[in-house]
Amino acid sequence: MGMYNRLGADLTCPRCGEQCAAEIEFRFGLLDLRRYAVGDAVDWGVKGLRHPRTRPPDGTYAGEGYAECQSCRKDYFVLIRVEADRIVSVEADPAKPGHLPPTSG
Repeated sequence: MGMYNRLGADLTCPRCGEQCAAEIEFRFGLLDLRRYAVGDAVDWGVKGLRHPRTRPPDGTYAGEGYAECQSCRKDYFVLIRVEADRIVSVEADPAKPGHLPPTSG
C-alpha cells in the first residue's frame, strides 16, 4: 500500500462531463494520508531529505493527482498547483488519460 495525501475539490470529469466532489490522491509534501483543500498550506515534511516531500524553491510546485469520478466511476489525472506553500488550483488534466478504458458505445 502506497502513501499519499488527499485533496478534496469540485471538478468536472473529463470522461463524462459531470461536475462532482472529487477526492484526489497525490504524492508530494509530507506523505501522511493528510486531507487538504484548495487554499491549505502544504506540509513539506523534514527539511533536507531528498524526496518529493522536500520543500521546493519558494514553495512553488506543480504536481499530479489521481481521482475517480463519483458519477461514471472512471479515473482521471489532475494538475495541482502550489504557490508560496499553498494549494492554489486544481484541474483535470485533459492531456493524460486515466488507466480505465473508455466505455464503448
